[in-house]
Amino acid sequence: EGDANSTLAQQLRTRLQQLGSEVENGAPWRVTLGTPSLQERRIGTDGRASREHELTLSTSLSVQQRETNAYALNNATLSTSTRIRVSDDDLLNRETLFQEAEQTLTRQLAQRIVERLANLEALR
Repeated sequence: EGDANSTLAQQLRTRLQQLGSEVENGAPWRVTLGTPSLQERRIGTDGRASREHELTLSTSLSVQQRETNAYALNNATLSTSTRIRVSDDDLLNRETLFQEAEQTLTRQLAQRIVERLANLEALR
């Protein structure tokens, strides 16, 4: 539930299905995914050469038992980050590098969510 149409939600759904978990309405557990947020932070000086950027993708995650409405996880923030070096003079390559980094972060964050869900299941 929550943001079910983002690239992260689609990646998470695919990953869960690959692992044999069914994703369906009315399941015993309700997983609510927040809207993913991508933050960019420039690292280093404002020189004319290439510059390093830190990209962080984060989202909130809640896991609630449908029958009792008890939360196993309530609005936890999960994130992943990476650093890339880009040249501000090469706009085409810059855009490609940012897109590739965002795709990688999305896959990593989906995997991190799956691992968190698996840890919750191990506690049950």
